[in-house]
Amino acid sequence: MERNRGLKEKGYPVVSMAFGGLIGPKGLPNDVVTKIDAACKKSALDERFKSAARQSSQDAIYRNGSDYAQVLSEDSATKHDVVQRAGIKAP
Repeated sequence: MERNRGLKEKGYPVVSMAFGGLIGPKGLPNDVVTKIDAACKKSALDERFKSAARQSSQDAIYRNGSDYAQVLSEDSATKHDVVQRAGIKAP
């Protein structure tokens, strides 16, 4: 049986990234968004959290909602391009 080659084996410079964050429902009141954002920022910048993240080989990076949305959009576009160039088709 022929084994499928991975993207790196096909010559694509792949770096796997995973993101963690909070995404709320559309229409969430601004005061709620502001409170959640402040709590996330405080937590992400806390030395205990950053230390725990480093121990798990993770980068603790705080981004506000619009910055996080931009990162996700760029990552999605990159992955779409990789899938297209690799010729991967839906079954």
